[in-house]
Amino acid sequence: MALNAVLNGHGFTLAARYLCIEQLKSGQLVMPVNIPHPNVVKRYFVYDANSAKIARLNIFTTWITAEMNFTH
Repeated sequence: MALNAVLNGHGFTLAARYLCIEQLKSGQLVMPVNIPHPNVVKRYFVYDANSAKIARLNIFTTWITAEMNFTH
């Protein structure tokens, strides 16, 4: 459900790669940083590549990356 919302331009989600690998390969979704969570099933930050809110998503990505002390 969260992935469908993202694919319809509504924000972002943390997703298991296996659930969205085809959309990532096609460019439909973007994974701006490759920071998997240490869980057994990794989740990735992804968003709709065609979102009207790309500027906001980029600001959020920059902020969350800085907060996590990573660079992208």
